[in-house]
Amino acid sequence: MEGHLYQRGKGKTWYLRYDEPTLRDEKRRTRNVRLGVMSKSAAEVKKRDLLRQVDEGVWQQRTTVEVV
Repeated sequence: MEGHLYQRGKGKTWYLRYDEPTLRDEKRRTRNVRLGVMSKSAAEVKKRDLLRQVDEGVWQQRTTVEVV
């Protein structure tokens, strides 16, 4: 699986954009994950680890639920 690293704004926060694996009849879903503030080389390492987990089906994007 391939992914793309990018930064937004003037901060040092790295983000990862990748296409989520889907079934044949579903549309492609693009996911954006905030990796955090780090160097580019550290972001590359984190990217490889995260994409490996996605390929293995271990990693799921965290969602936050607000309780009212």
